[in-house]
Amino acid sequence: MDRPDQFEPIHAFQLGEHHRRVTSTKVRRKFNLERTVMKLRTLAAYSLVWVAALTFPIAGIGQNLGIYASHPPRSAPRTVRTTNAAPHEVPASTAFWTKATNAPPVSVGAMLLLTDGRVLVHSEPNCNGCTGNYSSWYTLTPDDTGSYVNGTWTQVASLPGNYAPLFFGSAVLPDGKVVVQGGEYNCPNGNCGGGVWQSLGAIYNPAANTWTSTTAPSGSNIGDAESVVLPNGTWMLAECCAIHFGHSSFPVYYYFNESTLSFTNMASSSDGKNDEFDEEGWNLLPNNLVLTVDAYTTNTVLTGTNSETYNSSSNTWSTAGSTINQLWDSNCGLGGGSFEVGPGVLRPDGTVIATGASDCSPGHTSVYDSSTGTWTAGPDFPNNDAANDAPAALEVNGNVIIEASPFSGTFSAPSSVYEWDGTNLNAFPAPPNAVNTPSFQGHFLVLPNGQIMYTDYSTDVEFLTSAGTFNAAWQPTITIVPSTIAPGATYSISGTQFNGLSQARAYGDDFQDATNYPLVQILNNGTGHVFYCKTHGHSTMGVATGGTIVSTSFDVPTGVEGGASQLFVIANGIPSAPANVTVGSGFSLSATPGSQNVVPGGSTSYTVTATPLNGFSGTVNLTVSGCPTGATCTMNPTSVNLPPAQNSTLNVSTSSSTPDGTYTLTITGTSGSITQTTTVTLVVQSFTLGATPASQTVKKGASTTYTAKVTPMNGFNGTVTFSVSGLPANATATFSPSTVVGSGSSIMTVSTSKKTPVGTYTLTVNGASGSFAASANVSLKVSNNGK
Repeated sequence: MDRPDQFEPIHAFQLGEHHRRVTSTKVRRKFNLERTVMKLRTLAAYSLVWVAALTFPIAGIGQNLGIYASHPPRSAPRTVRTTNAAPHEVPASTAFWTKATNAPPVSVGAMLLLTDGRVLVHSEPNCNGCTGNYSSWYTLTPDDTGSYVNGTWTQVASLPGNYAPLFFGSAVLPDGKVVVQGGEYNCPNGNCGGGVWQSLGAIYNPAANTWTSTTAPSGSNIGDAESVVLPNGTWMLAECCAIHFGHSSFPVYYYFNESTLSFTNMASSSDGKNDEFDEEGWNLLPNNLVLTVDAYTTNTVLTGTNSETYNSSSNTWSTAGSTINQLWDSNCGLGGGSFEVGPGVLRPDGTVIATGASDCSPGHTSVYDSSTGTWTAGPDFPNNDAANDAPAALEVNGNVIIEASPFSGTFSAPSSVYEWDGTNLNAFPAPPNAVNTPSFQGHFLVLPNGQIMYTDYSTDVEFLTSAGTFNAAWQPTITIVPSTIAPGATYSISGTQFNGLSQARAYGDDFQDATNYPLVQILNNGTGHVFYCKTHGHSTMGVATGGTIVSTSFDVPTGVEGGASQLFVIANGIPSAPANVTVGSGFSLSATPGSQNVVPGGSTSYTVTATPLNGFSGTVNLTVSGCPTGATCTMNPTSVNLPPAQNSTLNVSTSSSTPDGTYTLTITGTSGSITQTTTVTLVVQSFTLGATPASQTVKKGASTTYTAKVTPMNGFNGTVTFSVSGLPANATATFSPSTVVGSGSSIMTVSTSKKTPVGTYTLTVNGASGSFAASANVSLKVSNNGK
């Protein structure tokens, strides 16, 4: 878990409640009293755990034997030890950091590489004096030579509603969209408050510059959970603490259903997962398994060294053996500690360097050989450092850089950077601001030009240029690509190793910015200008696919320059050999407005515009797909002659039998071998449903109320029946009245019990009338004291 540096770290499971911030003298005194009681209650558990640890060195026994106290809240960090420490010497190297020419307008943290070459960066003012807010995102666009150092910052769409997360799961999906879910904190208006381990989420469409809310898993606390895009393109997301919150008797993880923006619970009591997902990280292996190192937050064995792999084909977890060195922090087996683990990164040789966290000794490392399934002990971090919630990244030369901080103080500055070359863990140049930051504040991202981007909540963004270069055997290869391409058109390209040999980065748990997907770059021979094509529809998201032919689609940007050019496929900063292409003429397609609402039986329209590019001249034929049941969708006219730019009207007529829902209509323009598409949204809705207030707080065992209001559209007069989903365990809800006709309101009463778990929950209030439906989300916070 990450640590806001203005908050003292408190272990996630202390006192039966997730939190890290103590805000008042009264609360601090209460915390200290409860902590003392907790210590007394766990003395017996300690002795049992020690017996278990001595008798059963492999995890899986000792279920729920006790929670281990962390450092006292608001206590001063321990003095950083410097005795017997090797000097921080930088070996002979040409690696160097370069500061961004243009500083971002806000403090930045988490970042992901979009498939069109831009970097999507989250505003994270997570330090004293930082600027920005947690709902904002920015893009860094490289200049026309491909330089990110000289790139420009642009604010893009903000997250929807009250979703303003800090420390969340994230991924770039095969269609180029970005999904974020959960968060250890929710920080609307910049106020993070205490840890809430929330489950809200949203998906970003870079082409439309829009965020759309996802539907959180029912009764979940995603928090700062890890995630991974599986080889088949499915996003798998963990729930940090399902057992702890009383949602399940076994660890819980989900598959994301992008078509419905919802999640499917894939966990079961027989899937084999050893312990809770809290604090763990996931690494995708060449054999398509997912590797994790256990952090023992539920099956607590103080000296446990178990690791596991996940097989998505059988949906099962299996032990991957002992890591030999303990990589999670248990305060050297004494209990307490941070329970963190360090990052792990797969190298081109098929080995994973897995690093350790600690608050009592230098962090350990271990090396996993994915071809043999065996672990080897690695070296300890020099200089009394450890990788508690730290970033790591794969350099184009095949080495791995890891940020680490002094173990004493656990989450304290300064940070250092080390490089793993497969044998040694060497000192390495650190970004200039590392002297002021602990490792958990750092973020690494591998860029298409081979550099590694670094952010740390400040506006000092740095770029690493590594020493050495890649092995030619690691390059993607292009086997099939059109020799002539047109701006605005979409093409398919095939070859090998388009997804690289690794996810190329890692963190302790929640920060995901993997780059195991292809980017397509065009270099104009005449001007030397660089253009990135948006890629999507990758045939695989697996890593190290060898000689297997894989493919992706790419959209040629409308602003690309014409003429002789070179085309490259890039994965993890490593480019293919160039393919010679000619950029000819083409056309673009757009439609306005982007979305229209209509009641069943109603009609609406959109304007579709075809624009010639690079001197294009010809006829563009227009078609539409995706029309809902009981509706007709037609283009008028069905073809246009260019130039100049021409318009056509998309007319949509629904019937009384058209189901309520949100539909994507795809308009396709075709002229010879050139095909271009654009999409619009059609919302069919009979009535709307609102719910107030947006949030309520209730003490365990008490009740609270919300008001659900139905507003009819265009004469709707049906009977609407109410229901609710997302209730926490041991809570119920009733509606009075249970139905309304046409329009009206109902009072929803939510009643909790003494057994209802503490936490913040997203409740979805549903209204249904035959095939018509609407919903609204509200937040419910269950606390011990009603505050």
